[in-house]
Amino acid sequence: MLPCLESSVLNNGVKLIQSHDAMAGTVSGAAIPAAGQQPDKLGPSHPIACTDGIPAPQWLNIPNGFETDHFRPDSVSGKNWRARLKIAPETCAIGMPARIDPSKDHTTFLAVVAKVREFGINAVAVLIGKGTREFAETYASKNSPIATTKDFYVIGLGLADDMVSFHNGIDICALASNGEGFPNVLGEAMACGTNCIASETGAVRKILGSTGVIVTIGDVDAMAEGIIHLATKTADQKAEKGRQARNHIVDHFSMQSITRHYEHSYRMLTE
Repeated sequence: MLPCLESSVLNNGVKLIQSHDAMAGTVSGAAIPAAGQQPDKLGPSHPIACTDGIPAPQWLNIPNGFETDHFRPDSVSGKNWRARLKIAPETCAIGMPARIDPSKDHTTFLAVVAKVREFGINAVAVLIGKGTREFAETYASKNSPIATTKDFYVIGLGLADDMVSFHNGIDICALASNGEGFPNVLGEAMACGTNCIASETGAVRKILGSTGVIVTIGDVDAMAEGIIHLATKTADQKAEKGRQARNHIVDHFSMQSITRHYEHSYRMLTE
């Protein structure tokens, strides 16, 4: 789903476009840079770049921001969340926060988790988002030999409001999407100190930076290997990786950081 767009014209005639993500309540924007400025290149298919037929290199991109005071590490809420779902402390909970949609590719994600379990890791796939409860039930009915065993490993939660507990309760946040714009769920997970892995699409690389694992779209083996790599780290290594992820979000995508981007853009456009 593309963001809705609102445009306004500044006093020098330059157009500023803001894109609002209605689901996340976050805002990103783009503005034509002043002469001599080097903008972040959006790519020719970016929805903002396509709005007025203006070539992407002429745009300056300001990414979504995250409420890092809200999305933060909270071990208590995470432990309580796991207890409610009866996920044992030693189980590796791999969460995929995404509605059921072909672009999210839950089928690939479950194939990944199956490979992780074949490796010997006691993993459970936790799906959250619109349609995930029904998807998990359908998956169970189609995989009855697995579903009838006591260790059936797919949990579908459906829509849920408490994403902070979800991100703090899972061990790894994974996105197997074959198409994304700016996946807010990765930034939210990272702000909570959760290790992340995702297929390379949209702004995934920009969000993760050097703190997460990025794999080719649809590569089940690579994503499984990445999850195994994250899951077999020591507790201290996982915690340190989580701190690095949060620091990356705070430094580059916190509301304070994004506000500075807007302030700089407006100054640049009015000079």
